[in-house]
Amino acid sequence: MEILNKAVSIDTANGKADALEYRAWTLLYYYRDYEGVVRDVNLIEKITGNTYNSCWGEPCGFHKGQALYKLDNYDEAIATLKAVNAEEEKLGFDSTDNYMIPFYIGRCYYKKKDYTNAILYFEKALASVKQFPEAYYQLGLIYKDLKNDEKAKANFELAKNYINYSMSEPYVERIDEIFEYMVANQLQP
Repeated sequence: MEILNKAVSIDTANGKADALEYRAWTLLYYYRDYEGVVRDVNLIEKITGNTYNSCWGEPCGFHKGQALYKLDNYDEAIATLKAVNAEEEKLGFDSTDNYMIPFYIGRCYYKKKDYTNAILYFEKALASVKQFPEAYYQLGLIYKDLKNDEKAKANFELAKNYINYSMSEPYVERIDEIFEYMVANQLQP
């Protein structure tokens, strides 16, 4: 990190954000320095003059949205993630390709106890990827909170059925992956 910080200093002094983009990614997934991620992504946007940048292959705004979610700043996380989706649509991307964006928006709405919007966004994520145990698990938690035991159990069963599916992003999995014991605990009477 000492070398990376030195590279960031050199890059930013020269009006570049390359090392900063890598540091933002590293701070999120390895160091869990969520405030640092927000700081770095804001600086990347300032240096580049763009609201949409790539941090090590993923949108920097996605990293910022995840960090804001982890910082319990749900409204700003939602706005950030929706902005990433809008920018991707402007660039011609299919907004359903990045299923993690609606997943994290759903997580934010769940934390805010806005179950209607949480369900909507988890279903958007599932429209892209049917084998998504984390989304089914979250839906199960919502329906459990809503005292709809039938829907809760159905979603926990789907999470159990797809548990071997991987989010295909090992770093994100380390933040929000669910495990068999978690589902089993929810399915116990």
